[in-house]
Amino acid sequence: MNYQPLIDELRKSQYEGTSDQQAADICNALTVRVACNVKIVDVLKYAVDQGIYGKVNADAFDPSLPRDQRIAIWNIKGWVDNPSNPSQVADMTSQTAETMIADLVQYGYATQDQAQELSAMGFKTIRWVEHVGIGTQSADLIRLARDVLNGAAAKRALWTQQNIDRYNSTQAMIDQYKHGDEELVIDGNL
Repeated sequence: MNYQPLIDELRKSQYEGTSDQQAADICNALTVRVACNVKIVDVLKYAVDQGIYGKVNADAFDPSLPRDQRIAIWNIKGWVDNPSNPSQVADMTSQTAETMIADLVQYGYATQDQAQELSAMGFKTIRWVEHVGIGTQSADLIRLARDVLNGAAAKRALWTQQNIDRYNSTQAMIDQYKHGDEELVIDGNL
């Protein structure tokens, strides 16, 4: 399991001074909105329940409507009524879906609120720990992640000090032979 997302999360300032249990509670309560496919039957049910689909169907064969409106109607009907869609799901975040939803509002078949509800069907809110694949966190798991985080920070500091020491010792050897520059020696105190 990759705990890097948890380690990255624990670096945020909101976790400073929190106990391991408090940090676990915060992580477990975090949510994210993610795009998801929606069953077309659910979209159709919403449209029927809201009276949208009835209005679209009523105008489907009205030749007096402007050409662009008739095209929008048939695009919507074709998308919803398409028997050749084997998955029977829709990506409500796609450009196609967004265009059809905008057409519903433009031609008076749906209100702006209804359009927002249709668009929102393409998203769901899930727990952050599920989204990043680490599962519910406990105080013990937070402690392990913090140990990794603190160990990594200590290791980076050690590497930095080692690099400075190596550079200074190399520079000192060069200086012994009067080829180095004394001003290039780095102060080893971090």
